[in-house]
Amino acid sequence: MINGLRFRGSGIRLFAALAATAWLLASAAGCQGISPEPEFPTPDPHALIPPPQLVTGTADLSVWVPDGWTAPIVFDEASLEISVAWANRGSAMAENYSIVLTSDGNLVYRWDKPLLAPGSERVEVISLNDFPDLYLLVQGRHELELIIDPDAVVPELDRENNSFSLTREFNFQLPDLRPGPPAAANWPGPVVIGDSGLVYGRFDGGADRGYYLAFGVAFHGDGKAQAWPQQHSIEMNDYQINQWEFYYDLDSALSLGDVQVHAVPIWKVAVGGQPLILGDQRFKLIIDESNAVFESDERNNTLAGVVRLTPSRARAFRDEPDAGGATVHPVYAVPAGALDEQWDINGAIESIVADLQTWLRERTGGRGIVWDEADGSLDITFIRLERSEANLAGFPNSWEPVAEELYRRGLNDPNKVYAVWLPSVREGSDTLICGVQTEYNSVSFSFSFFKRTDGNANICVEQPVTMLHELFHAFGAVAPCAANYVSEDESLRSAHVDDDPNDLMYSGDRFGIPIELDNGHDDYFEHDIPGCVDTADSPYLESLSRR
Repeated sequence: MINGLRFRGSGIRLFAALAATAWLLASAAGCQGISPEPEFPTPDPHALIPPPQLVTGTADLSVWVPDGWTAPIVFDEASLEISVAWANRGSAMAENYSIVLTSDGNLVYRWDKPLLAPGSERVEVISLNDFPDLYLLVQGRHELELIIDPDAVVPELDRENNSFSLTREFNFQLPDLRPGPPAAANWPGPVVIGDSGLVYGRFDGGADRGYYLAFGVAFHGDGKAQAWPQQHSIEMNDYQINQWEFYYDLDSALSLGDVQVHAVPIWKVAVGGQPLILGDQRFKLIIDESNAVFESDERNNTLAGVVRLTPSRARAFRDEPDAGGATVHPVYAVPAGALDEQWDINGAIESIVADLQTWLRERTGGRGIVWDEADGSLDITFIRLERSEANLAGFPNSWEPVAEELYRRGLNDPNKVYAVWLPSVREGSDTLICGVQTEYNSVSFSFSFFKRTDGNANICVEQPVTMLHELFHAFGAVAPCAANYVSEDESLRSAHVDDDPNDLMYSGDRFGIPIELDNGHDDYFEHDIPGCVDTADSPYLESLSRR
């Protein structure tokens, strides 16, 4: 045993026997007057190749040291990889056997049925990134042993060369994930609430800026140490938000000091838990909550604290003066006596609009809705309604008196569509009504409703899609001349399509997820039906030149 390495078997005795055999054969040939040149090639001691006549029809599996290796087992403590090598030095195929790597007698990994032809070698690599539980078996001082065909399945000439072991202190470089802000960002801590300028350092227009709850996950450790897969969650406002809800900058090959930014639109926090009122918000952040990443320090994966929710904008009680033209004006209307959840100033409406814009831009080649802005931000009007929710519930269509009041109180520009968020939901005879589009004195109002249940969670949670659907009604979708038009007299199912349940304007009994904008372009957007309303021509949509 030299420097912790130990070969097993009778390799030295085999070399001696081979040398003696070759010498005797040469001597005998010389005495008979034949050339003393050996009849068989000189065996390669590195490869342990026995004379052919000794292994005819027999496999001989053995550990193998490839060029550049120091032993049949090598390892890279930075890349977290262990490599093993073996060979078949016989003249028959080796099959139906296995290769085993153990640590102190405990199984680390098993390769089953690695077919190996005569005279062939094979290398296998195991990455501890792929099997994080194996860290415990190989980190620290251990004896690693490579065993070829431990079940003796393959008939062999010599089994003494089927194993190799080494003992040493292993120090694989483990990653460490912990809460942390991006180095170049102006974050007060690992968790922030703000627009895209604060979260991403990206200064978007008012309708695209959004508002987010964001946190950073800092990576510490060797650059090759893998920190994936990850699953994080954050709890705020009595609502736990899991990994799949987040937009994030994600790179599975992080380098030292990198920070992943995970952000969720604040409207999801507003609809998911308690009312999101301005001020201090308690949070609990859990990094790698499923412990999928084996880390050097698991104790810093949880952070509890307080983050400040400040106004996203100043509250406005009227439509600010503008240059005119076709725009969509956002409104937050609250019934008399109802809780003001501050959607106009806590970032909820701004983040809904940003999500809505993103959805639309991805399907229109970059065209979004033309929103009413003031001083570079969304111009959102707050209205405290004269009627209470109970009073509104007495109307057959509760949104109609709201539209009348909004019109009467100055939201009556015929060039504008008013996008109204109202915390009041009406349940129809067979469905929950989460949105509606109506007109009052030829002025369009698109409503998106929301309402809390007894458990404080909201119903009507798909706010961006709901509002976008109602706005497209205001833009003219879907006209009776559309190929897949569906309508029911005096029904909220009027002016929809029925061909694709995944279409934004679908109405029907089939389940779908709104991911299509006029699938097939044969109904309401970029169609070629003469004389039929095409929302692609709507003045409320940006032209490509405007972008």
